[in-house]
Amino acid sequence: MKQTRSKNRPELLQQAEKKLISSIDSKIKSSFITINRYRIHYVSLGKGKPVLMLHGATLGWGQWYTNLKSLAKKYHVIAIDLPGAGSSSRVRFDTKTLDEIFTDMVAQFIDRMKIKKLSIVGHSFGGWTAMRLVAKYPDKIEKVILINPVGMNRKIPPHFRLLSIPYVASILNALILGKSREKTDLFLKSVITDPITKLDQNFIDHFHHARLIQNTQSPFHLTASAIEKGKLRKEYDVLSVLRKITIPTLIIWGIKDTTMYYPQKIEKIRNKYIHIHKYHSTGHIPFIEKAHHFNNLLLTFLKE
Repeated sequence: MKQTRSKNRPELLQQAEKKLISSIDSKIKSSFITINRYRIHYVSLGKGKPVLMLHGATLGWGQWYTNLKSLAKKYHVIAIDLPGAGSSSRVRFDTKTLDEIFTDMVAQFIDRMKIKKLSIVGHSFGGWTAMRLVAKYPDKIEKVILINPVGMNRKIPPHFRLLSIPYVASILNALILGKSREKTDLFLKSVITDPITKLDQNFIDHFHHARLIQNTQSPFHLTASAIEKGKLRKEYDVLSVLRKITIPTLIIWGIKDTTMYYPQKIEKIRNKYIHIHKYHSTGHIPFIEKAHHFNNLLLTFLKE
């Protein structure tokens, strides 16, 4: 009897990505570049001024599936897989600082792409990275859009404080995510607050196969690396950057976020460069739950 060879994980990830790209826009270009021994994957679409999109946690570029095509009508959109996510190189978050892993790498990515200046969109840890880029490399950034960013509030919800205890991240990863597609589905849907919202199955498949690649670090491991004694580590506090910022900045926040608290103190900052938009009926992923309004909001801000 002829045996059929089972597909390995990289092949399954490639197939999942092709399906995701086809469901968004077949013109999306998938590329790789090597930076500091990291093999970095990114996708690009559209023409015009460059806009770089940085995903949250280890979700990968696929989280922008409801936004890429809309933004690409006016801009050259680049969505990167940060180290430890998607098809990019794996990394242990406990061996280097996030500044080294994310911020400096993205700055070099911008240089290697021969881009002098761009606008940047960052969600969650991607938002934190965007703020660190503003602090360290302000000449590279034209405008910045932050979506429920990490680093605006050191206080974190009780269920995340346990991550400062050794091995808890690995235990939660095994219990909550495990290796099943069903658990991946439940995990991603847990951040949805609007019952009408339906996640694209191609996105879920893409994230699922990406995280099963050997040595993939989970969102729990990434979060654990930034927590100490039940609080966000002091070095990850970027509120001081916001106070001094001289780059047009749009902060978008889904108020029902259960992963981090809305930082009321940002409303007290008197800075003409800062604009705040709150979604009262969404949580951590307003770019998916309110995609149409979100896309128009970004396009308006980028055009101003």
